[in-house]
Amino acid sequence: MALGWIWMLGLWVGLVNLSDPPVSLKTLHWKHRVVLYFPAEANSWTEPSKELTQELRERKLLYWVYAKNVNSNSKYVLLDKEISQLRQQYAKNLSEDLWILIGLDGGVKAHGQSELNWGTIFKLVDGMPMRRSEIQKNG
Repeated sequence: MALGWIWMLGLWVGLVNLSDPPVSLKTLHWKHRVVLYFPAEANSWTEPSKELTQELRERKLLYWVYAKNVNSNSKYVLLDKEISQLRQQYAKNLSEDLWILIGLDGGVKAHGQSELNWGTIFKLVDGMPMRRSEIQKNG
């Protein structure tokens, strides 16, 4: 009987977690840098390798890829309204890829109408004053 209640409680907790409401990008301020990527072709995205995933973690980078499905390395779901506004603001041509880099302070640091290139993103992030401070602090 007790096992049945534990199982039901686990099921209920799992359902609650599945229905977490979307969050604003403001929720991530001072915790994470963010990359939003809108590929023109839904099939052009591939999951990062383990090495790349480690580099993302080191830089406190969370990403969301808005293709046929949303792919992310985060547990959060972002507000559609905010994402749509950013895309409209920075996309000159909706038929081209678009990436947006958001810093720890919540400001857009860079954007481009090209395929997402993690090397470029890492160079941009590593050149930011807060990141340079993190590198010095962590050796």
